[in-house]
Amino acid sequence: MNRTCHSDMDARIEMLNERAKNGERKIKDLKLGESCYLLSLLSLLQMFHNGSLTREELRHEQLELKKQLENYYVIESVHNYAVRIRNRYSPILTEAEKNGCEICKKIVRVFDGREK
Repeated sequence: MNRTCHSDMDARIEMLNERAKNGERKIKDLKLGESCYLLSLLSLLQMFHNGSLTREELRHEQLELKKQLENYYVIESVHNYAVRIRNRYSPILTEAEKNGCEICKKIVRVFDGREK
């Protein structure tokens, strides 16, 4: 992951942390992973304030949540990259299936998962 993406990720996480500190529960503008992170962090903070978690336990759990959210961002990035690649070669596969030889057509069907 490049430096720009990493700094964007850090900024998003910091924004979510601030929202949790302020008790904001609004999640409509967030991605699924971010919503889970925010709601989980809010629950942890509530447990801390109720005395169910120590400060050390809170820090540990928050770090674990952060790692999970970072993994979510990486998986999202890989998925988006795969979609961009798929969109780039989709017209070529369509052309190969329409106008290609039988071997080309079979390769397309195997690649699409329609044939073994």
